[in-house]
Amino acid sequence: MIGFVKILFWISIIAVAAIFIARFVLCNNRKNEYANGITLGITTPQELVQYIRNLKCSFIKDIYYDENGNVKVVGKAGRHGFLIEEGVVKSDDNIDDTQKSIKKEYKRIIEETAIFDMLVKEENHDAPLNPYERYRNGYRLLKYNRIAMIIFIITVVFAIIVYWIPDEEDYINMVRYGKPGGYLEYIDLTYDEALSKMYSDIDWEYFESDEDGEKIVEFSGVIYDDEPSITVIDFLIDMDEETFEPVYMEVDGEVQSEFTMNILIGLIFAGSGLEEFFGTLD
Repeated sequence: MIGFVKILFWISIIAVAAIFIARFVLCNNRKNEYANGITLGITTPQELVQYIRNLKCSFIKDIYYDENGNVKVVGKAGRHGFLIEEGVVKSDDNIDDTQKSIKKEYKRIIEETAIFDMLVKEENHDAPLNPYERYRNGYRLLKYNRIAMIIFIITVVFAIIVYWIPDEEDYINMVRYGKPGGYLEYIDLTYDEALSKMYSDIDWEYFESDEDGEKIVEFSGVIYDDEPSITVIDFLIDMDEETFEPVYMEVDGEVQSEFTMNILIGLIFAGSGLEEFFGTLD
């Protein structure tokens, strides 16, 4: 589960970064595309206003003149300024509506480029461009960016939840790398270190009991002597106290008493006398 979350997390980061870069490149390309203006065969702002009105563009809300006689267009994404210099229609770089938000400025540039596209198409219907398609493509990146950001946020939230809610591996590690309590708490060994000294073919598993759903971590290992001897130890996890304790043991399929279990665990941590102990069980 954690591995899947990590993969999704990095995919979402890469997607957000890729879309952000694509937006940046597209924005710069569109901004520079009409940096030198376009020639429409008109010479006055009045003619330009009529040209723009003839576009009948849905995102153009208003057209007016500023105090210098230049044309201002109010669109859905912001205001745009246009001026005419020697028959060339240019963007007014002194427009006072540059957006502080990167997203809003991106929308404004896409919208302004669309107006230039439509003016070119109005002047020459055979021009090899589709203003509406280019406009939609520009906004499509914003849609993809929103989707990627939503996935990223969901992944982060999910990762936090997964981090705080233990999974099977967390329970196993809690026992495996934990230390015994009671009379053995003075021994500076983890269960993994102590059991690894005595057993081979070690396996750790987690499960929940069928009766009351108790969380159990089960150890199994083999001691090779004349014949292999298999030991199984079950540890009960107490989530309220964040502790665990051994509650069940069997040796070669025979269930051991709590007393015997405690003695054997003590011998395991003491690191001696284990073979003699198994001899008393025959």
